[in-house]
This record gives sequence, C-alpha cells and structure tokens, in this order.
Amino acid sequence: MPSSHHPWPPLSVLVVDDSADTAHSLADLLRLYGHAVRVELDGEGALRSVERDVPDVVFLDIRMPGLDGFQVAESLRARCGGGKQPLVIAVTGAGSETDRLRSAGAGFDLHLVKPVDPGILVGMMERFRRLLAPSIPAADVDAHGDRDGAEWGAAKSSQFGCWLARSE
Repeated sequence: MPSSHHPWPPLSVLVVDDSADTAHSLADLLRLYGHAVRVELDGEGALRSVERDVPDVVFLDIRMPGLDGFQVAESLRARCGGGKQPLVIAVTGAGSETDRLRSAGAGFDLHLVKPVDPGILVGMMERFRRLLAPSIPAADVDAHGDRDGAEWGAAKSSQFGCWLARSE
C-alpha cells in the first residue's frame, strides 16, 4: 500500500518503452509510491531526457525500434562518464541467458523479464531509495529496518551492477 511518508527522498525515474501503455502503467505505479517519473517512448527521446537531467533510475525496454535498449544503455554509460550514473534496469520480454549477458555487457545493472510483479518493483525501488539517499548514513539504513543495509551499502561501489546481476 502506498505510503505518504518515507524517511528517504523520492527517486527521479525515467521509464523508456515503445509501448505507451506499458510505460505509463509503470510510471503510474512508481508515482503512487512517491517517485518523480518521466516517460519516453523511444531511445532518442531517452537520451535527450538524460542530457537535460540524469535520473537516479532508468527502466529501459530492450526491443524498441530505432535505438534499441542495448544501444541506449551503452550511450547512457558513455555520456554520463565520470558524473552521476543512473541505475539502468532492463524491463523486457527478452529473457534468455544470451539476452541477460548482453544486457550486462551493455551497461545494465539489472535485467527483469516482463511481466514483472508490481510488488517486486515496489520493494526494489524502496531498497534503491534507501541506497541512493545521499544524506542518510549506512548505519541509519540499518536502523530503519533494512537487515542487509551493509550489503547494499557495499553494493553502491563500482561492483554494484555485478552484485545486482548475481542476486537474481
């Protein structure tokens, strides 16, 4: 159930999917839980949006016309360079081991296969919210009930993408 009070600030989220219904449904769910969400329906729009403002999290479909999700993820990683790097999460129908390996190589932090259970998405976003909150020390994350906060704090390092990929 959505809560109006969170000890952690909302995340900025970019949802990219060529299916408007899918993109807006995910955006609506994330907004219910207090996140600031914008939607793009193609890869080119996603890259323009990130140039204006780098989000905390990008949910990115892989199979899109024009620039596909692999190309967008690679470009996001290159464009963000040494600056703020968003968490880039594939939300796709492409679920083979080859697809997962290719997404990791393209710069995705996590690979989810559609349809994704809304409860899993909400729980994942709450953990990301705790992880990415810049003003809350890791010890306070544990104090707010995250039993593995130390593990998530360690995951914030450069190994973050690999850790997430192994945790599935």
